[in-house]
Amino acid sequence: MMTAGGHLKYKPCLGMTRISKPVTLALLWLWAGAAIMFAAITAPTLFNPNVLDDRELSGAIAGAILKRFFLASTFVFVACALFSLLGWLADPKTRRRTEFLFLLSLLLLGVNLFQDKVARMRMVELKLEMKNTTDKKHQTDLRNQFNDWHRISTTLYGGSLILALIGAGWVTLTGERKSGK
Repeated sequence: MMTAGGHLKYKPCLGMTRISKPVTLALLWLWAGAAIMFAAITAPTLFNPNVLDDRELSGAIAGAILKRFFLASTFVFVACALFSLLGWLADPKTRRRTEFLFLLSLLLLGVNLFQDKVARMRMVELKLEMKNTTDKKHQTDLRNQFNDWHRISTTLYGGSLILALIGAGWVTLTGERKSGK
């Protein structure tokens, strides 16, 4: 659209501007709820000896759940990144928060992929190796490596959850400010 002075007048894509941030936030809040559900309810229940006294079985169930959770998380974070990127491109006037959501989504996606493709897979390999060795010293070394990877993974999981909650909370609570007000 041209102005009276012959300059192009910017007209944002209002449809994408209106849906990108709410959809991204809804997906982040949904993911955070699922992550809290696993960390606060599912895992403690599985590893409670009064519920299930076989730690191997508990670990296998938790691992199977996490495998699916990380796959679903990948789709959620890709969708968050795409929606926030589209919102960022649709209206330069609202870029600060949509850019933040885009970068947050990429960071969470990267951490999620590391947890799934590196940490989880290494723990699976270590568990298999522990089962297939009879050397007690080697088993202890493998157990220590497993515990190290588990610590890394749970730290990243908790950090991602805190970051998602703080980031989504900040964007939700601050909203978009009208310029000049």
